[in-house]
Amino acid sequence: MEPAFLYSRKGKESEFLFGTLYKIVLREESKYTGYYDRLDMSFGAYIRLPGDAIIPTFNLNYDNYQIGVSYDASVSDLA
Repeated sequence: MEPAFLYSRKGKESEFLFGTLYKIVLREESKYTGYYDRLDMSFGAYIRLPGDAIIPTFNLNYDNYQIGVSYDASVSDLA
C-alpha cells in the first residue's frame, strides 16, 4: 500500500488530493547477479476535495522507469 496526498494553491484557488495505490511485485530484483530488474504494477484511486473528482490510476514500474495512466472522473454538478 502506498498512501499519498497533495495540497496545491494558486491565488484564491486550492485543492487537496489524497488516495492510495496497491502495489503488486511481479518480479523481484536479482540480489547477486544483477540479471533481473524489478517489475511491479500499482493500481488505486485518488479523491480531489472539495469532492469534485475521483481519479483511478494504474502504473507499471520496470527498474527505474515508470509508465502510468489516470483519468479525472468528475462527480460534481459542474459540466
